[in-house]
Amino acid sequence: MTRSALRLFTLPFLAIVAFMLISGMARADETLGWVGDLPVPSQALIDTQSSVNFDSPSGRVIQFTFQIALTEGDVMAFYQDALPELGWVLGAEGYERGNERMTIIKSAIQDSRAHTAYDVVVSPLK
Repeated sequence: MTRSALRLFTLPFLAIVAFMLISGMARADETLGWVGDLPVPSQALIDTQSSVNFDSPSGRVIQFTFQIALTEGDVMAFYQDALPELGWVLGAEGYERGNERMTIIKSAIQDSRAHTAYDVVVSPLK
C-alpha cells in the first residue's frame, strides 16, 4: 500500500474513532455487539465513558450501560437466547457462569429517541 493510499484510509478512520471518543457512545457491531466476552444487542449504543472493566483478587468486574430502542421484553429475550450458548445459567439473582454473576437492569432513563438504558454488571460470586 502506498503512503498516499495509507493516508486516505488512516485519516477517515482516526476521525471516526475521535468522534466516538468525544461523543462517549459507540454502536455495537451490526450483527452482534460485544463488550469483552459479553454479548450486546446489535442496535445498542454503548456508553463508553461510564464503562468499567478490571480484575480484582476475587475475580473480574465489568459494568457498562447501553441505550436501545427495544422493549424490555425484547432485551431480556436477547439475553435469554444469547447467554446460555456462552455458558451462562439463569439463577435467582441473575445469570451465573463459573464464579461470576451477571445482572441486566433497566434504568429509569429514556431519551428523546425512545431509547431506554440498561446497566449490565458482571461481578464475582460471593
